[in-house]
Amino acid sequence: MIKVKAPGKLYIAGEYAVVNPGIPSVIVALNRFVYAEIEENNSVGTISSNQYKDKSLTFFHDNSGKLIYSDKIEAFNFIIEAINIVEKLVIEKKIPLKLFSLHFDSDLDNTEGKKYGLGSSAAVTVATIKALQELYQLNLKPLDIFKLAALAHYNVQGNGSLGDIAASAFTGWISYKRFDWNWLNEFKTNHTLTDLLNATWPLLEVQQLDFPDDLELVIGWTGSPASTSKLVSKIKDYQQTNPKEYSDFVKNSSLTVNNLISSINHNDYCGIKNALENNRVILKELSLASNVEIETPLLTKLIESVILFDGMAKTSGAGGGDCGIGIISKSNNYKELYQKWEEIGITPLNFRVYIEK
Repeated sequence: MIKVKAPGKLYIAGEYAVVNPGIPSVIVALNRFVYAEIEENNSVGTISSNQYKDKSLTFFHDNSGKLIYSDKIEAFNFIIEAINIVEKLVIEKKIPLKLFSLHFDSDLDNTEGKKYGLGSSAAVTVATIKALQELYQLNLKPLDIFKLAALAHYNVQGNGSLGDIAASAFTGWISYKRFDWNWLNEFKTNHTLTDLLNATWPLLEVQQLDFPDDLELVIGWTGSPASTSKLVSKIKDYQQTNPKEYSDFVKNSSLTVNNLISSINHNDYCGIKNALENNRVILKELSLASNVEIETPLLTKLIESVILFDGMAKTSGAGGGDCGIGIISKSNNYKELYQKWEEIGITPLNFRVYIEK
């Protein structure tokens, strides 16, 4: 039995702007995971999950090596596409195909099944590819895993920044810039997956950051899950009707996030706080102009309470609920902050940054 895991993520800065190619963001991988177990099965292939106990799939290969599935289950779409892509690579490498049992579990949601907004579809896609690379002994690097997972995820969803996939594949603190989809769509039609892995993807950039040891990332959950796809879609509508204003937002976000990255690299706490504050202001201006609620009243309370502890905070991801994040000095008693959060209806999440060794 082969066991692997892929972490969830939270955005620290650069939300909404990061959907544009070449625009920076900062993301962190957390110690909450999608777990995958895989073992070879000579009779039939199976896909199952603890999160969908009433659903399972069987599959086999036809004479051409194509996977034939027993059913279509929407919850498994990312898994199926990831399998299809990895096995296409396996065929290119002239490795014999295998049947296997693939089982998933997850602690990305709370015990009641409510989502924290940690990027479960990205993590399950990365976990699938990591499991298959172990089964087929493909020796993929984190960048290879990202590229395969990004392709699979985009084939299913058709939008997004894919920064959650970068965080899950690379782990730790990262800065991320999205690649050019137009280039990739053109390139993949005339090249193999092997070519795709070897190619330099225009504008793509993933760098691991060395976050200061004397600072603490604090995370609070509002208890109100948000729909990232719906919020991003509304901002896209705003972009189409207000291209100049949206372009200004992207430029301002890019400048602010670059300042944050520089401040992290130079262990500059004041610089980090200023960059997060500026990113918050930029997002609030976008929210007001687009009539999209990004910072909810409860997230505002979360942010204001972190500021009282000489830190800085903001919404994480698309906002509209889910989580807020803050940065404070470890010299402060952040347990008192957690007590304050609980008093105002915010759940402290004792998650830690996950770095794969």
